Amino acid sequence: MKKQKINKSGFTLIELIMVIAILGVLAVMTMPRFFTISESAQISLLRGVTGGYAESIGTARAKLLAMGLKGPAEDVQIYGGGAEGYLDFNSYGWPSQHWMGGMEPDPSLDNVNDCMSVFETILMGNITVAVDLSKKFKAVYLGAGQCQYFLSANVNLSFFYNSRTGEVTIDDDPAP
Repeated sequence: MKKQKINKSGFTLIELIMVIAILGVLAVMTMPRFFTISESAQISLLRGVTGGYAESIGTARAKLLAMGLKGPAEDVQIYGGGAEGYLDFNSYGWPSQHWMGGMEPDPSLDNVNDCMSVFETILMGNITVAVDLSKKFKAVYLGAGQCQYFLSANVNLSFFYNSRTGEVTIDDDPAP
């Protein structure tokens, strides 16, 4: 009787477990790098939006002054020809709200809706934006004419706007 050699092909259970273990180790080692890339993108977005916001706040004030106004002022056409291009300025001469309504003696930034109206008017009106930034940022009213804008994806990244001084400052440290 002649013995036939049987040729088995495939992987043993041990080989499969080893491959899965190696892939698991590689995945664990690359995860921190993935989070670093994601965090870097968030910081870049925050810096870009903060820079654009600060520049637009300064431009709005310059336009107010060029018109011979100092503040308070209501319904000042900052750009475009429609109602979306209007801003109200407080007695300090800084944008305080986008509110088309009754006249106020001194329009002030005094709630979260005012914070978002300035954000949207300042950023959305001057440029064409591929994404709706108002969905990427959330506002908090801090009191005394100040807002803080948080990046929705990472609440440790934010910037501040003080409507009494026009100052825009950034907190781009992702550590809590």
